[in-house]
Amino acid sequence: MSPQVFIRDMREEDIYFIHSSWLRSLRNDSPLNSKIPTGIWNHGKSPEIKEILAKATVKVAHLPEDETHLIGFICYEKYGDVSIIHYLLVKSIYQGFGFSRTLLGELGKSIGKMTVLSCLSKDFVIRFFNMDKKNCLYVYNPFILKEIGYGGIKKAV
Repeated sequence: MSPQVFIRDMREEDIYFIHSSWLRSLRNDSPLNSKIPTGIWNHGKSPEIKEILAKATVKVAHLPEDETHLIGFICYEKYGDVSIIHYLLVKSIYQGFGFSRTLLGELGKSIGKMTVLSCLSKDFVIRFFNMDKKNCLYVYNPFILKEIGYGGIKKAV
């Protein structure tokens, strides 16, 4: 039997887990990113992740008996008919129970006609692209952040 999971909004005390997990996962999942020295990677990527976390919607998954025991998160934004998924992560020991699908469900039935993935991880790619995606266009666009106003650039969307 699969464990039960609850979903809630990110809290201040969740930021360290989310930020550090995202930073480490994104680096370790890519053969190219993993070649970048850790100090350089953290210096370049950490501010971007912090900015996204400050602006986007973040939902966390936790076990019912302990709201502080996080097992994963999804970070996303909505712009009209466009959904932007910045990152989705489920701890490896909890993978295979459908928690990624549960977190993606937070986008709800209102998922846009187009979904843009601003960042990819190996686990996210496998889970996301195996989902049923009827009547929706999915695009990987790592440049969308600048187009929607991150990094000091004015919004174009």
